[in-house]
Amino acid sequence: MKGGALRHVITFQVKTQAFDTMNAPIDGTWATTSPPNFDVPAEKVSESSREYSDMLKKNSEMTALFRIRYQAGIDSDTYRIQFCLDPDASPPNVQTFDIDPPIDPTGRRIELLISGKEIR
Repeated sequence: MKGGALRHVITFQVKTQAFDTMNAPIDGTWATTSPPNFDVPAEKVSESSREYSDMLKKNSEMTALFRIRYQAGIDSDTYRIQFCLDPDASPPNVQTFDIDPPIDPTGRRIELLISGKEIR
């Protein structure tokens, strides 16, 4: 794995438990993780999109594949990714992805491939 290819930064968000005023749990709340290891350098390997029809409505779906250095404990049920191509832009164009289980392509704990579907 070439370190120079990891020219982007992705941020992992963790699923959190929030409560409303009646103390009932709210599903779907996310927070940026606090450990410094979860802003990680990444390479956006590929990107694809497709359109499909569902109940007389056209939908589109965009998927992306990211390569990062090996990190233990990344779980697709707990984490999602935020990716910003140009963080200095105003306002920054941030994409959020629900991730699939990460793949260790060589089995040697060198790198992980993480694919995800963009949340719109």
